[in-house]
Amino acid sequence: MYSITIPLKGELNLIDTIILVTLFGVYTRRAAQMETEEPEIVGPPKLIANMQDLPRRITTAILFLFSGGVIFFVAEPFTESLIHLGEAYDIDKFLLVQWLAPIASESPEFIIAATWTMRGAANSAIKALISSKVNQWTLLIGTIPLVYAISGGVIEPFVLDNKQHQEILLTAAQSLFAVLIMMNLRFTKTEGYLLLILFLAQMIVESIRFEMMIVYLVLAVIVAIMHRKDILPAAKFALNIKKK
Repeated sequence: MYSITIPLKGELNLIDTIILVTLFGVYTRRAAQMETEEPEIVGPPKLIANMQDLPRRITTAILFLFSGGVIFFVAEPFTESLIHLGEAYDIDKFLLVQWLAPIASESPEFIIAATWTMRGAANSAIKALISSKVNQWTLLIGTIPLVYAISGGVIEPFVLDNKQHQEILLTAAQSLFAVLIMMNLRFTKTEGYLLLILFLAQMIVESIRFEMMIVYLVLAVIVAIMHRKDILPAAKFALNIKKK
């Protein structure tokens, strides 16, 4: 709900950073309090998990730094190459950067979620995707004003252009609808197909983005009414408010 305020004011500032990063911290703390299942570890993670404490921590730190380094050195050339590719073959560069780049960067989590689902562990799959979504909407977006201020050497808000304004508003409305769908802790095939069809529609026909945002918000209101009895219990559970 807070994310909707960002396009309404047309900018990202350091106040957004504080609020969104705080929300991420609250989410992380709450997630740590919840019951967990011991995961089945296979492959490289199993090798690392079987190490002694010190070697495991060193290996984990090296892998983390290596991954960060690769992203740091590859991200800009990759984006620039996408833009040049679009110019060479007359493909909309916004389409390439908006859709092809995220598909490439987020394909590992899609593959993991699909693998878990095919093995009958759909709960783990949906948890991974929700965790990723929370991360993107809090920590990722929240640090943009901070990085922007550091790179520019001056504290000033990151002003959204028309496409950024439209995309954030659309994604916020889509996220709100998806959250309300799962408020009753059930996710049906019909709901899954509906999300997929709506997503494909606004991806293929870029000119209907604003109309699709309205559709998401209207559907969110309808689903909120349908699941109105589930909203308060879900909020209490999420905030760890226990009955006295």
